[in-house]
Amino acid sequence: MFKLKSIHKTKLNKIFLCSFLALIIIIQFSLPNGAAAHPSSPLLLYEEKFSEPVTEGVQYDRYLKFTADGWFTIHLLTVDNSKSNLLVDTLIPEKGISNPEPLSSMALKSGAVAGINGDFFSMGVNTFTIGPIIKSGEFITNPSQSNMGVFSITKDNKPFIDKWSWRGIVNFPDGSSAAISGVNKSSVNSGNILMYTCKWSKNSPGNEVNNYDDYIEVVVEDNQVKEIREKLPSTPIPENGYILTGRGAGYNTLKEKLKPGDIVKVEINSVPNWQELSTAVGGGAVLIKDGTIVPEFNHNITGKHPRTAIGISEDQKILYLTVVEGRNPLSMGMDQKDLANFLLSVGAHNALNLDGGGSSVMAVRPLGNEKTITMSKL
Repeated sequence: MFKLKSIHKTKLNKIFLCSFLALIIIIQFSLPNGAAAHPSSPLLLYEEKFSEPVTEGVQYDRYLKFTADGWFTIHLLTVDNSKSNLLVDTLIPEKGISNPEPLSSMALKSGAVAGINGDFFSMGVNTFTIGPIIKSGEFITNPSQSNMGVFSITKDNKPFIDKWSWRGIVNFPDGSSAAISGVNKSSVNSGNILMYTCKWSKNSPGNEVNNYDDYIEVVVEDNQVKEIREKLPSTPIPENGYILTGRGAGYNTLKEKLKPGDIVKVEINSVPNWQELSTAVGGGAVLIKDGTIVPEFNHNITGKHPRTAIGISEDQKILYLTVVEGRNPLSMGMDQKDLANFLLSVGAHNALNLDGGGSSVMAVRPLGNEKTITMSKL
């Protein structure tokens, strides 16, 4: 949960960018001047626009467009990230990232004034985001792929979009070390060592579902091994620690190198350096780079679908949180190029595609209301 306090006697308001589950929080700012319009991809025949303030400095716009391709309904939140009374951060489900929770529920619990979904995610026995999550400066999970874009904000409040690389290492008492393949992720590779914190869930994955013959969990609290568990059900994850798991070669390494009472150290490094960031949420293709639509998207979900994206102005002061409806009579959805064109038209200099389809959602708490309302629909 977020711990927020008033700044200059002004109550903080929050807006969320949920990466499947990670969110962006916003507080107060002044609106940008309207950006010059760029040609949209389909020929525009009719347009109407509804606008309302969400809180001081947070603007919500809904566009209804009729084009040569059909109808589009687009929701836009415009946010000035330059104000000192603005907080942008990520939020994860109350029960951990392996337990998906609707955006509307997370926004309500956190007191957010608005929110959109964000990162792509893997659904299986365990749910986890494809990209990294940094929440309030804390490393929650690593990127699974190096070709996917990530939206980040530095601790000096500069937003940017880039691709990530990372490395995790566990150092053993005998001076040797081993690679950590994932933090709060699942893996089908039986040789991997994985690390789980209480941001994953209250309990470890355990062995009750798969019933492996070579499964081990090492419970670490305050950097000290408290318990070695082999082929056992899940166990609580220490709040001030973590659990290392392994199978195959990972099982053999952890069993050989560690015993209760040992001191163990984990190192996590990334490019960009996660320790310099306050916020990060994974996404898909970079849509706009330095004011130009990327010619070929490295992660291209073709066709017209519901879409979610985030853009950044050239001066890095304004954020554009966008949801395009699809699969309904008043909105057929967009392809990624159409989405990039729209973001250019509202002022984005850099932009990132986020998870879309059935995940695309925007929730807003209208000015004076106590609850957030889902503005978008499929």
